Amino acid sequence: MPLTRRTHSKIGYRFHRWIALTLLCFSMMAGAVSAQTNRTLSASELETARLGIYLRLAVERCGYKLRYNPIKSIYPGASLWDVVSSESKKLLTDITLQEMSKFVAAARPGACSAAWDDYGPQKRKGIWALMAADEPEPPGRHPSLASQYSFIACKDLKDFQTYLGLANDKAALIDYLERSYKNGSCERIAAGTEISIDRRQDGGKHRYACYRVPGHRECVWGPDLFR
Repeated sequence: MPLTRRTHSKIGYRFHRWIALTLLCFSMMAGAVSAQTNRTLSASELETARLGIYLRLAVERCGYKLRYNPIKSIYPGASLWDVVSSESKKLLTDITLQEMSKFVAAARPGACSAAWDDYGPQKRKGIWALMAADEPEPPGRHPSLASQYSFIACKDLKDFQTYLGLANDKAALIDYLERSYKNGSCERIAAGTEISIDRRQDGGKHRYACYRVPGHRECVWGPDLFR
C-alpha cells in the first residue's frame, strides 16, 4: 500500500526523537556532550554520517556488533546532534529516514545480508565495520590495525616455530611452506590486512602474537609486529 502524506507525517514525527537518541547513544561514545556550536557539515561529512547511521541501523535491526564507527571521524565527542546547525540536523533527519527505509520489516533479511556482505569481515567495500553477534572480543578490546608488513602466520605456535627454525635452510623452508600452505596450517597474511592482537607470548629469542584476522574463527600465530 502506498504511503500517504499523513503517514509520512506520522513517520517523521515518530522517528524525530528516535533520530536524536540514535545520534546521541549510538554514534559517539567518547567524552562529554559539547556546547552547541552550530556546525554545518560538509557534503563528505554528511556521507560519512550516512554510513554511520546505516551501520548503527544494521546493528540494531540485524543483531550485529559494531567494530568501527565512522561518525567518530567527524566528531569524537558524545553527540554530533548537539554540535551541528539546524540545517545539518534537518539533513541528518532526512538521511536517517532514508536509511531506515532499507530496514523495514519486509526488506530486513535482504538489507541485513547486504550490510554483512559490504561491511562484514569478508567485505566488498573498503571498511570492515560489522562483526557477528557471537564474535568474541579480544582481551582488553585491542583495536584492529592494518598490518604494515606481509608475514607468515600459523594456526599452531609450534608450526610457526618450525618455520622460524628452518630460516637458514632455504630448500627445507620452501618445502615446509608449500606443505603447510596446502594443508592450511600456515598462510601468508598480506600487508594491509586488518589484524588485532588476541594475546602475546615471550619465547625467549622471539616474541609471538596471536592475531585475529578477518574471516578466521580462531587466532593465528605470527611474529609480534606491535611491540
